[in-house]
Amino acid sequence: MVAFSSYNDFEMDKKFVNLQKWFRKQEIPVIRGKENVTQTVSIYDLVVGDVIKLQAGDIVPADCTIIES
Repeated sequence: MVAFSSYNDFEMDKKFVNLQKWFRKQEIPVIRGKENVTQTVSIYDLVVGDVIKLQAGDIVPADCTIIES
């Protein structure tokens, strides 16, 4: 019973690590700068003033204000 429980914990940890890797790689389209040019940036490279283009099913990567819906 202990071996089964340990193996199950190991598998769950492996899935969690893979999920964390996926979140780190997530990139989103943003409008940045005065030229209103759309670029794709990592969620960790967002800065104040970026306008994020979200689609149905997207995860909101930061605190934000809705401009248009």
